[in-house]
Amino acid sequence: MFRVSGLPADVAPVAWRGVVCLMAANTADILGSRLRLVDALRSDGWRVVVCSHPDSDVQQLTERGIEHRPMSVAGSRRNLFSRLATYAAFTRTLRRLRPKVILSWTPSVNAYAALAARSLMLPVIANVSARDGEMLRDRKRPRVLRAMSRMVFGWPTMVFFQHREDQQTFIRDRLVKSYRACQLPALSVDVDRFMPVPREAPHQPCFLMSASPMRGHGLEVFVQAARIVRAVCPEVRFVVVVGTASADHPDAVPVASFAQWQCEGIIECLPEPADIVRLYAQADCVVLPATGECLPYSLLEAGAMGKPSIATDVAGCRDVVVDGVTGLLVAPCDATALAKSMMAILRMPDDQRIAMGAQARERVVAEFDEALVINAYRQMLSMKP
Repeated sequence: MFRVSGLPADVAPVAWRGVVCLMAANTADILGSRLRLVDALRSDGWRVVVCSHPDSDVQQLTERGIEHRPMSVAGSRRNLFSRLATYAAFTRTLRRLRPKVILSWTPSVNAYAALAARSLMLPVIANVSARDGEMLRDRKRPRVLRAMSRMVFGWPTMVFFQHREDQQTFIRDRLVKSYRACQLPALSVDVDRFMPVPREAPHQPCFLMSASPMRGHGLEVFVQAARIVRAVCPEVRFVVVVGTASADHPDAVPVASFAQWQCEGIIECLPEPADIVRLYAQADCVVLPATGECLPYSLLEAGAMGKPSIATDVAGCRDVVVDGVTGLLVAPCDATALAKSMMAILRMPDDQRIAMGAQARERVVAEFDEALVINAYRQMLSMKP
C-alpha cells in the first residue's frame, strides 16, 4: 500500500486549492469507483473537473454538482490525423482549465494526457491497471511504440501501479523512473459498508458469483462447475448476480443461455440488487473464474464481508485472494478444478471457513480500504510541486 511520508494522516481543507482534472475514457469509470475520491477532493477545497466521453452517464455527474468537459479519445484504428486532433483537443482543454494536477486512467487517456500536459508543463498522476500493464509491457511491441511509452511515462509526476509486477517491469524496461513509481490499488472498497453479517437461518449452502455477463468473467466455467457439484450435492445453491452490460455486446453471454441455465435449475440469476450486502451475507463463498487480468469488486467486497473466495490464478485475482489463506485459487478455464475447490469449501468445517473469511477481511482492510486509497491521492495533491 502506498504511503506519502512526512505528511499527516489527514489533509486539512482550505478555502481554495485550484483545479484538479480527472481524465478517463468513460464517465462510468468515475461514477463506478471514484465518486468518493471526488467528494473528498472537493471537501479539501479543490475544484474538480471530470473530462470524459460525453455519454449518457454525464447527467449523473452534473446532478451531483460535478463539472464535466467532453473529451473523446481516438480509437487505435483511427488514422494519424484523428490522433493529432485528439491530442490537440486534450491540449486545448488543459490550457483552458490550467489544473494544478491531472489524474488519468486507461492507456489511451494516460498517453494523451501526459503528452498534452508535458507541452503545458502540468503535473500528472497516471494510473496503470492490470490490463493496461499487460498491454504496455508486451516486449513484442515495435520499438517506436516502446519509445512512445517511455516518453509518456517519463513525464508524469507519479505513476500508480495496480500490481507490483507491472511496476517492476516498467522500471526494469526504463519506461518509468523508480522514484516516480508506486503501488496503489486501482479499485478499493468501503469497508464500513461491507462488514461481516451473521447468516440467516435456516441456511442452504450457497456459492455467489457477482459480475457483468461478459465472457471474460468466466460465467460458462461457473455453470459447468455448478453442474459437477450439483450431481453430488443437489441442495447447493448457485446464485449469479448479473451486473450492467449491453445484451447485444459481442462478448456478452447470450440472454438465451441464462434462460436455459435457469430452466435446468443449475443457477439462480438475479439482477443487481440495491442491497448487495444482504446477498453476500447469505453466501458461503464468492466465486469469480475470470480468464483475464482484473482487480474485481466482487472479491474485494466478499473479503470485506469476511467471506472466502474462489478465483482464478491471474494477476488481480491473486492480489486479493491468498491461496489457502483467504480463499482458493484455480487455473483459468478449468471447470473441474473449480468444482473440486467448491467441494473443498463445502467439506470445510465451519470454524475453518470462518477463520479464512476473517483473514480475508483483515487483508482487504489493510490493503484495499477505500479511505486509505483516497488519502494517498489527497496527500499527493497536497505536496508542493
